[in-house]
Amino acid sequence: MLIVAGAFGGASGAIPSYIKCGEMSRSVFRVPLGGFDNEGGSAGATEPRPKLTFPRTRS
Repeated sequence: MLIVAGAFGGASGAIPSYIKCGEMSRSVFRVPLGGFDNEGGSAGATEPRPKLTFPRTRS
């Protein structure tokens, strides 16, 4: 009975993941390894981060 319950739990997470992968036009097998490929990368990896400045407060 625990095996059946575990299978239902796994399927309830796998089905939405499969749908999202189709919407992103990515393979289901490439999504977990997305941080290790050199195809697209994220925009933050190639652009420098802006320097944050805060206004001085009066004391």
